[in-house]
Parts: sequence; structure tokens; C-alpha cells
Amino acid sequence: MFTKTAIIALFASLAAAQDITLIPDCSRPCFIENIPDSGCTGIDFACLCGSETYTPAVIACTTAACSEADQAATLEWAIATCEAAGVPINP
Repeated sequence: MFTKTAIIALFASLAAAQDITLIPDCSRPCFIENIPDSGCTGIDFACLCGSETYTPAVIACTTAACSEADQAATLEWAIATCEAAGVPINP
């Protein structure tokens, strides 16, 4: 289960230096399908990492779609991705 800190850390990014194919298949659609509601233009990783609407939507989707192990792998990827996009994460 994700904590509030993980919500901030997790999802708003697909990051320039990261490859979305590295996240579990169950969470990939969560990242992509929520971009239109993020308030960001296209795949602007810094914007997505800081979006208050994108993050909760991706977390809810991933929590529903993925096992705890896949959620943890997704969180690890998202933290690295947001940091690569210049949005420091403090889990």
C-alpha cells in the first residue's frame, strides 16, 4: 500500500532519462492514460512529477491494477524518474 509520502514521490513522471518499458506492465497504462488530466502539456516530466491531479490518479490505478511487488517496483522507477526530471523526491 502506498503512503502519503509515496504519493508525492511516485507518479507523475515518465522521465526523460527513464524508460517506461522498465515498469511493470500492470502500471504502464496508469501513467499514460492519466496524462490528459494532469494539467501538463504532453510528456513534460517535471510537470507530471509535480502535478497534484496526476499523482493520485496514477496511484489509484496502480494500486488497483498491480500486486504489492509490482507497486514497489513502480515506486522505485517513479522516484528515479522524477529525480532525473529535476523534481527531488523525499520518500
